[in-house]
Amino acid sequence: MSFFEIVLLIIGIVVVLLCVDIWISLQTFKHKLNDLGVQYQHLSSKMSNISSGQKNLKFKLDLLEKNEDQNFMDCPIMDSGEKLKIKTLFKGKKVLIGDYNVEMLKHTKKIFMSLGFDVDVVSSGEEIIAKIKKGYFCDVIVTNHLYKDGCDGEEVLKSIKTIDASIPVVVLTVSVGKRNTFIQNYGFDGYLEKLLTQKQAEEEMKRIFFSKNKMEEPVLNID
Repeated sequence: MSFFEIVLLIIGIVVVLLCVDIWISLQTFKHKLNDLGVQYQHLSSKMSNISSGQKNLKFKLDLLEKNEDQNFMDCPIMDSGEKLKIKTLFKGKKVLIGDYNVEMLKHTKKIFMSLGFDVDVVSSGEEIIAKIKKGYFCDVIVTNHLYKDGCDGEEVLKSIKTIDASIPVVVLTVSVGKRNTFIQNYGFDGYLEKLLTQKQAEEEMKRIFFSKNKMEEPVLNID
């Protein structure tokens, strides 16, 4: 066997060995892909179960919230022990309330429910803007002045007026005695102070909706 033939033989052996190694690597890679596929299916199944669980939990929470709202309307007593009168002056009006503090949000919601409003709540200024952008309808917006994260009340005001200038935007704030600042300087349509009372909310909503003709509200007394 000549030197050239030996070299060709060696090259052939090397090529065969490389092909075998590549084939083994491809088979290993294929098995890994199959394993990943199985793991993905398991993960997808788990995520589906989690999503189903979240939907079920949300349904239960919504049901509890509806029950809580109905219980309040049947017996309108605030956490402080104060008993409110259920009024119907604003029946048919819808308010969207934004507040990151859950307990404060519940308090404000009850106040507006007691005045006859249909109430929706969100926890941030971004959510208020997003809902209006998507075509959500409400008669008035009540927003915090400051939120923990994201845009503040002034940004909410500017955005809403750009989308639909006809929606009154009312600020609900811990800043006491600042009506002129928030209405004349910032441009809010209304001003409410925390901790909100039924009387304060009623007077401000009357000013916003019935400023020209003050109406006497029908009252439903609940013993």
